[in-house]
Amino acid sequence: MKLSEKSTNIFLFLIILSLSFFFLFKNLGDIPFWQDEGETAVIGLNTLTFGIPTAWDGKNLISSLNGYDFNDKLIWTWHPWSQFYITALSFYLFGKSTFSGRLPFALSGFFTIILTYLLTSKMTKDKKTALLSAFFLTTNLQFILFCRQCRYYALLPFFSILAAYFITEIDKRKGFYGFIISMALLFHSNYAPFPFVMAGGFLYLIYLKNKEKLTKYFLSIIPISILTIPWFVYSEAYKRGTEIPISERMGIYFLQLQDMLYLVNEYMFPLLLLLPLFYLFSKNFEDIRKISLLCLSFAFPVILFLPYVSYTQFIIGIRYATGCFPFMAIISAVSIMTTYRKNKIAGTLIIFILIFTNILSFIPSYTFRMIKEDDQKYKRASFSEEIRNALIAKKIYADFIYELTHHYKSPIEGISNFLNKNASEEDIVLTNYEHAPIIFYTNRRMAYILSNERYFRESIPAPKFNEVLMQMLPNYIFSYENIDWLIERSNYPERLYGFNSLKRNLQKNGFIEKVYYLSYPDIPWSNRADLRYHKFRTPVNFPSLKIYKVKKNKKS
Repeated sequence: MKLSEKSTNIFLFLIILSLSFFFLFKNLGDIPFWQDEGETAVIGLNTLTFGIPTAWDGKNLISSLNGYDFNDKLIWTWHPWSQFYITALSFYLFGKSTFSGRLPFALSGFFTIILTYLLTSKMTKDKKTALLSAFFLTTNLQFILFCRQCRYYALLPFFSILAAYFITEIDKRKGFYGFIISMALLFHSNYAPFPFVMAGGFLYLIYLKNKEKLTKYFLSIIPISILTIPWFVYSEAYKRGTEIPISERMGIYFLQLQDMLYLVNEYMFPLLLLLPLFYLFSKNFEDIRKISLLCLSFAFPVILFLPYVSYTQFIIGIRYATGCFPFMAIISAVSIMTTYRKNKIAGTLIIFILIFTNILSFIPSYTFRMIKEDDQKYKRASFSEEIRNALIAKKIYADFIYELTHHYKSPIEGISNFLNKNASEEDIVLTNYEHAPIIFYTNRRMAYILSNERYFRESIPAPKFNEVLMQMLPNYIFSYENIDWLIERSNYPERLYGFNSLKRNLQKNGFIEKVYYLSYPDIPWSNRADLRYHKFRTPVNFPSLKIYKVKKNKKS
């Protein structure tokens, strides 16, 4: 490589890293945590205090599943613990804040981009393809938004791409131990994609037909098992699952798979870009073919089989599949560069279309929605309007830049500021959603976290809690009697309890002392990472938040 070309590549890579740094860290602490982030943050604080992830801090209980997410010692078992220890470490080093809670996960995203470049460069020996893969990952807003969350989402792509990097040299000492550590940490970030990534590594090595690497892979299973199975047993993860009869599971699985493929095409990778790979595999481009098969092996088992275990695919989106983002960015780069080398005009046109429009995603997406036109999840507009939306879809980057440079008025900000100013430390607060971030920002006592009332359980849904907990925890955890504040989240009027009927009962009996109207929008979530729901600026045309002061010494 000529010196001038090398300098140009370094310069372009630094530009990509600068852009990714801006996207990942700018205004990172502005929007308060939403419920899932708040859960991670509070348990991270508990980990810092007690040395182990606990659901109870002596004042408040964290639970989204009616006690099913921790054991009889109140130790958190629903998720593996790496995200909590990482968050705790960040709080220890930088103090308790929204920014410090998100910082390690944004850093994981940043290093994932670097690893994506390094892996592509190593396997293709082509800096242009490596630069393009890093650029595609940097400019994937869904990936960036996931990495800007205080949650495990960013850990999955980091440890997945790290495992892929090490498996290419698993026959060497560094690769062998690197693969073991990467896979163990992937498991302890979220074990849903773990078996499929592990299987993907095996598929890739089968393709290589390298006995030494396959032998090392099988040997790695022993330490990986030692590092993972004890947690699987301790957390009783093997008991989880749905009560759906086996006879119905396959039908449901195919529906979930359709949802997954639709979301992948929309937010991760235009499935049309698989077409140039068919040409690639028919030609003797060994290095390109090898990295393509590596990426397909690590990504597609997750995409194809995760829907079998995540039975609410459309609701949860692709959060469990975030590990696929770097692999799909590499496949995009390889596919386009293969086309470019065959036909420069066609390759340049595809790059232009991919960067400035959503046309490549639109074609399979619109076809799918035509087939599923009776499904309310997949509404479609007129063809001309859909084309227009696909052509101007990249204006979303302008919206994202706005988010990075302006303040966002979140409902959690309004609630937290109000309670910190008006509620005493020992006041009891009742709400029907986003308990965790309120606990993080206010440390007020939150009521009615657990209940064996059928209405409560079915609204989550969740099983009954162990009633032994009633001897371990204060009464306000199980009741909404003697509350001091009632926070209305109008998007969830029937969640946990009948909010409107409770409010009417309190008003009827004269227990509502005052109603406060806050100039903050009452939206469903403080702000989720999922692009289908994410708000880039403070929403308008939503009802204002309402908080009710409830008189003391009353019965609800």
